[in-house]
Amino acid sequence: MRLKLPRVRIAKTYLVEAFMIVFSVLLALMLNEVRNSWMEHHQTEQILSNVQVEIIWNQQIVKKLVSFHNSVVDTI
Repeated sequence: MRLKLPRVRIAKTYLVEAFMIVFSVLLALMLNEVRNSWMEHHQTEQILSNVQVEIIWNQQIVKKLVSFHNSVVDTI
């Protein structure tokens, strides 16, 4: 009977250590996924901001070109 008790304790110790390792790996994967999600969101916001700036810039250029072309048409 004395020989089985240490084996049970060793088995419990291994189980606890295995659970801690699995928990640690899953926690690391979850934190990595959260970080990646945040980075994607941040990059998306930055891209949308850049697109808005570009659209405004293009509108200004088009207004100038339309004005120029209208003046050319008027002179013809």
